[in-house]
Amino acid sequence: MNILHWLDNRTLIAIQVLSVATFGFALLALHRYDRSIRGAGTLAAAFLLGAPGLILLALRGVIPDFYSIIVSNACTYVGYLLTYRGIRQYLRAPGYLPPVYTVTAIFFGAHVYYSTLDKRIVPRIILSASYIALCRLLTSATLFRNAEGLPHRILFACSLVVLGLISASRALLTALHGAPQNFMQRNAVQTSTLVSGIVYIFIEGTFSFMLVSFAITSRLSRRAQQDTLTGVYTRRAIEEKLCEELARGARTGTPTAVLLLDVDHLKTINDTLGHNSGDEALKKVASTVSAVLRPFDHLGRYGGDEFLLILPDIGIENAFIVADRFRKALSQLPTAPTLSIGIAQSDPGESTPSLLARADTALYQAKSAGRDCIRFLHSGGDAIPVRITPVPR
Repeated sequence: MNILHWLDNRTLIAIQVLSVATFGFALLALHRYDRSIRGAGTLAAAFLLGAPGLILLALRGVIPDFYSIIVSNACTYVGYLLTYRGIRQYLRAPGYLPPVYTVTAIFFGAHVYYSTLDKRIVPRIILSASYIALCRLLTSATLFRNAEGLPHRILFACSLVVLGLISASRALLTALHGAPQNFMQRNAVQTSTLVSGIVYIFIEGTFSFMLVSFAITSRLSRRAQQDTLTGVYTRRAIEEKLCEELARGARTGTPTAVLLLDVDHLKTINDTLGHNSGDEALKKVASTVSAVLRPFDHLGRYGGDEFLLILPDIGIENAFIVADRFRKALSQLPTAPTLSIGIAQSDPGESTPSLLARADTALYQAKSAGRDCIRFLHSGGDAIPVRITPVPR
């Protein structure tokens, strides 16, 4: 005996209702926890909208057809559209959505026609199955294009391709073999559709939850690495970046320049003008230095009045140019502080503590020389004063 004949359609719909409600409220909780995650609220709405639609579907024959057919299917159409929109929002996918809205309106308009003027179930099933297949395949295409090598996005996309093909096959089978007039009647096509709906809900719900959770975890990780005052890396994070860059430089044979920046007389600023003025001075330094950096340079707050700047794949001469550039930019700002800077360039195989010690010694020499200057310490030598004429990098 076919196992599908053991399953009651209303029981399958009840399982779907409980499933979409569970995932909907779970996604809503994540959205309320961090409203900055794009698409989470839209995905939650898509799931929660499925619950009343499925309940109305289960009541077909008990309530007027307007509610069990038209309103129920409206919830389905809008729910799948919101899923597609939510995934696009989450991935920040470029594109123009109005054509999708137009297609949705055409499909649903045809559905209403076959629900009111020409009451036939076969065209309605073909329309809804085709629309669901279209949404699933569009969503999978969006995920593939924005996978960024992440396994959970690729698996989600592959799953949607399979489920989209299942929906398309349902439309084809219905067109070839018809459908029972009573949707709740046990039928291999109808029952398998409800079973695949449960599978879809669990797949989409699980992966949607993973996507949003991953975004929240990544955001929390970034916040843990970010200095709350200046927005640059914390000391621990910038030291980890330095270790990574030195390891990469050892593999590629390229140097890494590090600059220790000391905000001159910050204690005096705090004592005479207040800590708010001192905080503003630190923010100005962080924003001004960040503005002249390349995307793969790294800036972190190394101490109360010190910053550590990492310049990968750069020679000492260009490091001088970068330092002089942001010192000049600071000098153009009103009430901006001056900087003392110590520079060191990595030697092949040099350790992180050794490189930082040389940069710190160079910084000490810059401060001892009267501040507002740059010193460079080569390996095994004294700090060298720097006088350069800046040129474009």
